[in-house]
Amino acid sequence: MFVEYRRGYAVCMPRRHLDHPDPRNISVARLLSALGDPARLQIMEILADGKEHPRNDFEVGVGSSTLSHHMKTLRDAGLTNHRMEGTRCFVSLREETFQHFPVLGSVLQASREERRGDTVRSTGSTRI
Repeated sequence: MFVEYRRGYAVCMPRRHLDHPDPRNISVARLLSALGDPARLQIMEILADGKEHPRNDFEVGVGSSTLSHHMKTLRDAGLTNHRMEGTRCFVSLREETFQHFPVLGSVLQASREERRGDTVRSTGSTRI
């Protein structure tokens, strides 16, 4: 519990708890959907260094509320861990998800290379 002051009165508030999905309930479809946005891919590329980052480390060209939405989408998909420390939020990759879906590391590497121009994009259509 912590105390918040509203209109001159002290109000006891519960600590904010951030939910993370059970690793057994993470689906491939949800992972792919979460990685389907360029800003979220940039966030994941930043986190790929394996370190925990404060929320202000993510300069991905979107506003604060949009960044919050992207962070929540990644957390709900099971890709990231969020840890609150006072009023600050720290974000890291969720190792359990990367152990269960090892191809995610390759996806992030390919995204990083594409972003840097290390790979050539195909202009033709590809059938899977």
